[in-house]
Amino acid sequence: MLALIATAAGCRHPAAVVVARSRPVTYRILYEVDQPSSRPPSVRWEVLTVRRPFTARKASFADRPTGQRPDAGTLATLDRLYSIQPGGALHEVAGRQPGPPTGDQALGPERRAAVARRMARPAGTRVVAGRRCRDYRFLEPPAGPIKALAGRDHDLLCIDEAGLVLREAWTMRGHVALRRRAERVEVDPPIAGEELDATGAAPPPTPTAVPTAGPTAGDDSFLPAPAAPAGFTQAAVDRFSLPGPQQQPGEPPPVLYTSTVWAFARGPDAVTVEAGSTPSGNLPWNEADASEPASLPVGPAHSVLRSDGPELRVDLGGGRWLRVRGTLSPEQLETYARTLRKPT
Repeated sequence: MLALIATAAGCRHPAAVVVARSRPVTYRILYEVDQPSSRPPSVRWEVLTVRRPFTARKASFADRPTGQRPDAGTLATLDRLYSIQPGGALHEVAGRQPGPPTGDQALGPERRAAVARRMARPAGTRVVAGRRCRDYRFLEPPAGPIKALAGRDHDLLCIDEAGLVLREAWTMRGHVALRRRAERVEVDPPIAGEELDATGAAPPPTPTAVPTAGPTAGDDSFLPAPAAPAGFTQAAVDRFSLPGPQQQPGEPPPVLYTSTVWAFARGPDAVTVEAGSTPSGNLPWNEADASEPASLPVGPAHSVLRSDGPELRVDLGGGRWLRVRGTLSPEQLETYARTLRKPT
């Protein structure tokens, strides 16, 4: 639900301030992006269009967009990733595990946990694009696992009550490396079909050398099929494969790991269960990532906070492993993970 309140004292132009109360299903944000430390300093514009829980388009423009096609960007769908070429043409890059799309964030549900784990520090509030948000200090721009705070370098993100990032200021070695500020925020906007449509995209140039994903029955996995979390419905079951670097010209690249991914959706939220195996026995994550221990019926786990929501990791031994991700709080995700049955 959205509410209107009076503008905070000190704002130059009195106006209504929107305070969001829940994660929106769709939104579009126009950002001005400034890199003052680059030589010469650069300014560009980005339009992030999201249809949760699986689709997002991040389009980049050299000038303020007024109807022209983007110069670059990405489009993420349920299990595909595309690049936007100059002029707006789409090229398929690779398959991806079903889950929150590139460009979207799920920092809202885990803000308290991030502060408690000393990965974020709250600061003051401000109004950006007519919406009130609170600043949170992170070590660096969150992308994947969030790191613990340390040193003077930091990324200051202003996050509103809907979990939308409205402002960013990344400081490195005492200098601001990047500023990103929302100029316009649309919640639940009408989205034209072509804006998030990948029809007609060019295929990858070398299909065997990129990650692949596609529907599967899931009955070939060592993990018994998980039940949907309460209130969620099953959106997909995909087989995912991640190749490694090609060793010899003309030979297929080695497979680093394969997995089965069950994806569940409820409005803007997603929960995924990924059961995988690696021929080498290596795990597909960095064990040095900041984490906390968690105990699950399937085995000892580690709880990691990510930019797209919390993650539970389980090393099952013998090169087999399990990842559970969701746009929920870490506590809610752990409660669901306790319903998973042990591998066969």
